[in-house]
Amino acid sequence: MPDRAPSKLLILAVDRDDDIGHKAGISTPVIGRQLCIGAGSELSLADPEEADANTIFAAVKELDHVVSKGYEAQVAIVSGRFERGFTADAKIREDLNKILEKYHADGIIFVSDGADDAEVIPILQGIIPVVSVKRVVVKHSKSVEESYAVIGRYLRMVIFDPRYSKLFLGVPGIILLVLGLMSLLGLLREAGIVVLMILGGTLLLRGFDLDHVLSGITRIVSPASYFRIFTIVTMILIVTAGFFQAYSMIANTAEFAEVAQNNDLFVRHAPLLIGSFVESALLLTWIGLEVYFGGALLFHYFRGSVRTLRNMVAMAALAFMFFPIREFALILQNPGRSPVTIVSGLLIGLLLTFIIAAISYDYVRKRPRRKSKVAV
Repeated sequence: MPDRAPSKLLILAVDRDDDIGHKAGISTPVIGRQLCIGAGSELSLADPEEADANTIFAAVKELDHVVSKGYEAQVAIVSGRFERGFTADAKIREDLNKILEKYHADGIIFVSDGADDAEVIPILQGIIPVVSVKRVVVKHSKSVEESYAVIGRYLRMVIFDPRYSKLFLGVPGIILLVLGLMSLLGLLREAGIVVLMILGGTLLLRGFDLDHVLSGITRIVSPASYFRIFTIVTMILIVTAGFFQAYSMIANTAEFAEVAQNNDLFVRHAPLLIGSFVESALLLTWIGLEVYFGGALLFHYFRGSVRTLRNMVAMAALAFMFFPIREFALILQNPGRSPVTIVSGLLIGLLLTFIIAAISYDYVRKRPRRKSKVAV
């Protein structure tokens, strides 16, 4: 059975990166021929070289053409978000639903100026059929003068548009600054490694869109979450320092030098090297872990969560395990050492941890339950 031709058409101009809002201050959706012409005029006045203004006028022209063919039609403008991506597509979907509440179209003629806007077609088709697509291509003269004008336009975009200036000016600026500082310090050889790390980090951020992910996280985290992030970073730094210090210590031993020269000696010297490493790294590692659980404890305490008790138990268990693990490291270095200390330390720590955990469980069990809040 053939599909019925749409009786009411919506000519839709799409501005995915919200130039109409960012440059002209116009909120979408915009519905109606005169309002769309006004919006296009304001955008043209704000930026005469903006291609989205041509898209709006092309949509109005398409409306006149469709109406002249005897169809009932309306024209509208929808926009996304400046940063594009998921939030932009969600905003376009929201705008379209608002339009359809006022004008019950049964087909869309999609008008855009590029492939980026065309990416939203599947989203629109999930709401209403897209019966036609019109691509607006701005004509440029091939003369040298106008070629320079086009190049100048893109250069201004690179310099003044934050979306591009961060990448094309910010990153080279950091690289030149690092090269200059390190050349003053006589570290040009190391400067090449630093530059490669900067370039690699930039490519990684943009390749996996991590900058948008991180900016989204910073918008949703609470002030207490920043405190927890700080404690996590502190823990990583302290534990890393402990491991580095321990490695530096065993690297200066005669046993390590012998193993480096002859790998067959590893089995003989492994207990001594492992014991020395654990003993040297233990204190800073335990401090880092205690900082982490202490930060988590305060984080949950500020939120009024019962997980505060869980972190208290974890901190106590870590404290009780410190001396048995240290004793284990000493036994690895000196097998003749008595095991009584490690066994007694483990048993006492296990008993005290059990008592603290039992008291915490009893408190949680008797604590009155809060009524859960369901977000509507």
